[in-house]
Amino acid sequence: MVNDRRFGTLRLLIMTGFLAGASVADAHNFWLESHPFRPGIDERVDVSVHEGIDMRGNVLPNIPNWYTDFSYFDSTGRHAMPGDLGADPAGHLWVRRPGIVVAGYESAAKTVEIDADLFRSYLHEEGLEKIIRRRESSGTAGKDVREVYTRHVKTIILVDHGVDSDVYASRFGYTLELTPLDNPYRLRPGDELSVELLFRGEPLAGAWVAALRKEAPEVSHGVRTDAGGRARIRLPVAGTWQIKAVESVPSPSESVDYESFWASVTFELAE
Repeated sequence: MVNDRRFGTLRLLIMTGFLAGASVADAHNFWLESHPFRPGIDERVDVSVHEGIDMRGNVLPNIPNWYTDFSYFDSTGRHAMPGDLGADPAGHLWVRRPGIVVAGYESAAKTVEIDADLFRSYLHEEGLEKIIRRRESSGTAGKDVREVYTRHVKTIILVDHGVDSDVYASRFGYTLELTPLDNPYRLRPGDELSVELLFRGEPLAGAWVAALRKEAPEVSHGVRTDAGGRARIRLPVAGTWQIKAVESVPSPSESVDYESFWASVTFELAE
C-alpha cells in the first residue's frame, strides 16, 4: 500500500532551530547529485554532496575526515572518486564509455543530542514507529536522546544512452544500502522501481522506503519493504528523484541511546 506523507512538524521545528546541538542540515536528509545525470562520452561529471531538509539545503565540500568512502562503479570496476581538498563539488570524474556509473559516499559517524518531542516526530516521519513503541514500553518516551548516525548514499549516471549496463545494481557494502533492482533509466513516468534494502548485509523487512522529487520535495510517498527487504515504488512524473530509507537501533554504548543509518539513491527520470 502506498501512502502520501507531507513533512510538517519536523520541518517547522528544524527551521526554527529547535534541534538542540545540531545544525539544520544535520537533521533530515542527505544525498548525492550528478551534474549532469546524462553526460556524453568524454564529458566531465561533477558529484555534489548535499544535506538539508527534503532536497534543499547545503552543499558540502570535499573534506576526507567527513567520509569513510567516496567511490564509483563503472563497467571496469570500483574506483576512488577524484576530488580536490575543500572543493565543491566534492568529486568529479570523466566518463569514457557508454553505460551506467554509480557513485557512492559513506559519511563518518556524527553524534547529536535531540529533544524528546523532536525525536518522536523524526521517528514517525521516517517510519520508525518501532522505536516509538520501544521508548513508550520502556518508559523513556520523554527522555532526550543522544544519537550516533551515518549516511550511505548513491547517485546513478547514464552515459551516452548506455542503458544496457547492469552497473546500476552495484553494491558498495555500506551498513545500510539501497540498491535498485531495475535500471531507473529504462523507466518512464508512472512506472514502478524495485529496490532492495540491506542492513549489515541482510534484508531489512518492514522499513519505510520513501520517494521524493527535487522539483517538489516537500511531498513524499513510499512503501514498506517486504520480508526480503524489497519494495516497489511508483514514480508518477519526470524529474530528479531520490529514494531513501532510515534504520535506527539501540546503541550498545552506555553513552549513546541509538544508532541511525541513512541510505539514499538519486537518478533522473525522463519524460
